[in-house]
Amino acid sequence: MAWDVALRVCVSFCTGIGLGALLTVPFTGALAIAFGFGGLILGAPLALVAAIIAAAAAPSVYRRPILWSVVASAISLGAYVLFDPPMNLSAAQRDGMATLFATCCTLAFLWLQRDAVRAAQ
Repeated sequence: MAWDVALRVCVSFCTGIGLGALLTVPFTGALAIAFGFGGLILGAPLALVAAIIAAAAAPSVYRRPILWSVVASAISLGAYVLFDPPMNLSAAQRDGMATLFATCCTLAFLWLQRDAVRAAQ
């Protein structure tokens, strides 16, 4: 049961990055593919840590999935801003894309958790 949450975290991470990349196609064109692959490669260690934490705290994740999703998004965005501070317009636009990707990942996780949350209630 605990690894079920970890699997959902990994699947929602990949789904969110892919969906976020598709949403940026009108603005970035073919670079959206590179942004998607870059997000998958660079975000994989953070997603792995999030999956391990979610597996360790599975009962709490089932009780409060929205809180866990918001906190995970905030931590990942904080880590991104820490390593790529918005010093100019281009960096601020990358922060906006990271926010979009994190939001897509959060929504994908909540969508995957909907049946588990109903069963836990």
